[in-house]
Amino acid sequence: MIRLKEVYKVEHSWNIREIMINPEHIVAMREDSVARTALYENRMPEGLSQNVSFTRIYLNSGQSSLEVVVAESPAMLEAKISNASRLLKG
Repeated sequence: MIRLKEVYKVEHSWNIREIMINPEHIVAMREDSVARTALYENRMPEGLSQNVSFTRIYLNSGQSSLEVVVAESPAMLEAKISNASRLLKG
């Protein structure tokens, strides 16, 4: 499992919460420009650096799928996933 900060929109405001993701369920990921634009327009919660990148993660767990946006660049996320899989394999 990897620990990430999810950014999500409720009505017209953005919030942040901590989530745990099983990397084995990640199907795809890409940079998210919608969240980046919201950051530049100061619509994100305080505490996020102006240099942060956002990644949309597509998760699949059998019959259901889920999309989440996290405050992490795709490259940094890839490194976390790689590190987590090495720890699991020993």
